[in-house]
Amino acid sequence: MTTFYDHDGIRITERWLSIGGRRCRVGHLRNLRVARGRCDRTARRAAYTAVVSLLVVGVTARHVPVAVSVALVVLPALVTLARARLVRPAYLLLADYGGATVALYATRDETEFGKVSRALARAAAGSRCRARSAMPTVPPPRVPESRAPRAGRAG
Repeated sequence: MTTFYDHDGIRITERWLSIGGRRCRVGHLRNLRVARGRCDRTARRAAYTAVVSLLVVGVTARHVPVAVSVALVVLPALVTLARARLVRPAYLLLADYGGATVALYATRDETEFGKVSRALARAAAGSRCRARSAMPTVPPPRVPESRAPRAGRAG
């Protein structure tokens, strides 16, 4: 049995995908695709806070000192930018399996994700080729000689 990937609890063979104790047949996976997860929750909350702070500063600009107004808007904006830059959304490997869409694998490591997704794509392609070669071939239907066109005769 050919092994396409075997590292850190992930094993992809020509027949099976095994990740963290979960197993599924590679031949039953349909519609393999890649997606990105949601952005960091702290970054989203900081962005919402920055927008709300901007609105509050806009309404109360005459009554609040400029330094406080700037701090209310700039600090959440800086947190948003820092978190969005440092904590990238996860890469997701999705497929249809058993009539439902399932997340097969998720990681923030782009290199590792590329290795796993390429290995699974190779395993799936090999599985499809084996399925086609295992199908019985049906010979073409025979045409009775009485209905077969004869050479040299025009229609």
